[in-house]
Amino acid sequence: MLLYHADLVPVGEDQVQHLELSRVIARRWNAAFARGEDYFPEPQPLLAPTRRVMGLDGQAKMSKSMGNTIGLLESREEIWAKLRPAVTDPARVKRTDPGHPEVCNIYRLHQAFSPPDTVKHVYEQCTTAGWGCIDCKKVLLESIEQELVPIRRRAAELREHPERVDDVLAAGAAACRAIAQQTMRDVRERMGLD
Repeated sequence: MLLYHADLVPVGEDQVQHLELSRVIARRWNAAFARGEDYFPEPQPLLAPTRRVMGLDGQAKMSKSMGNTIGLLESREEIWAKLRPAVTDPARVKRTDPGHPEVCNIYRLHQAFSPPDTVKHVYEQCTTAGWGCIDCKKVLLESIEQELVPIRRRAAELREHPERVDDVLAAGAAACRAIAQQTMRDVRERMGLD
C-alpha cells in the first residue's frame, strides 16, 4: 500500500485493523524522513455500504473455505440450489406468520444485491406475510442474476481471448514496477542510503 502511495484501500470490515499497521509505519517514516511533508499518505479504509455479507448458512460472513458462498461465475441453477435451502428468519414457522427481515439473512442479501425499491418491497411483503420465504428467495435470485450476468459474460469473453488478459496484466505490472522503483529511489535518497 505504501509503496504505491495508496490513500484509500478497499478492505472488509474485519481487515481494518491490519490497515492500521501501514498507517503507523507511514506516520513514523514521515516523521523521521519526510522533511516536513507527508511523503507516504496514511491509507484510509474504503468500506462498502454493505460491509459484511453473511454466508448462506447465516452464521458467519461468506467464505469459500466455509462453503457458504455464491460464486460470481456460478450458473443460475447452481445459485438457486444454494439459495433454496438457505437460512431465513428462524421465528417464521408458518407461511402465514409475519417475518422479521432484520434477523433474516436472505433480507441482508437483498440489501447487498437488490435495488432499493425491491428491498423496500421485500420488507413489506415479509412483514405482512404477503410472501413466503421461497418467494423472497426467488426475487433475490433475480437480483443476483441482474448483477452477475454481465460479470459472467465478461468472464466468457476473457476466456476466449487469454492473450488479452496476459497483455493487460503485463502492462499493469510494468506500470506498478515503475511506481515502485521511483518510490524506492525516493526512500533511499531521503534515508541517506544512496
